[in-house]
Amino acid sequence: MERELNTSLTALLERVGDVYLPQRDGLLVESLREQGDHDEKAICEAVFAKDIEAISDADVIVAVLDGRALDEGVCIELGYGKALGVFIVGFKSDIRTALPWGHNPMVSGCVDVWVSSNHELSEWIATACKP
Repeated sequence: MERELNTSLTALLERVGDVYLPQRDGLLVESLREQGDHDEKAICEAVFAKDIEAISDADVIVAVLDGRALDEGVCIELGYGKALGVFIVGFKSDIRTALPWGHNPMVSGCVDVWVSSNHELSEWIATACKP
């Protein structure tokens, strides 16, 4: 279900630019292991390096922040992107949070704009990408 959401968001974003979707364009630990590479350290370093390269090349990060517990990788991507000055869109379509007031301030502090649906993301794209 999460991958389907990522695919639908990617389809919206690809209308206006290039998109790096880690599950499609990046390296996956499972795939590398299935191909016969069993050096866990080397696999993790390769996955990390590919993701960092994509973040470094990005103008915008759209981070899916659904769920009570946020994905650790997405949190690292947010922090790294924020440190580089990348504009960050937080996508949050559910109400679950770990804290009664919402997200950890280190997460919400990274987000430049919040959207809660594909429609809101489409509206943001239309506004942000005006010629």
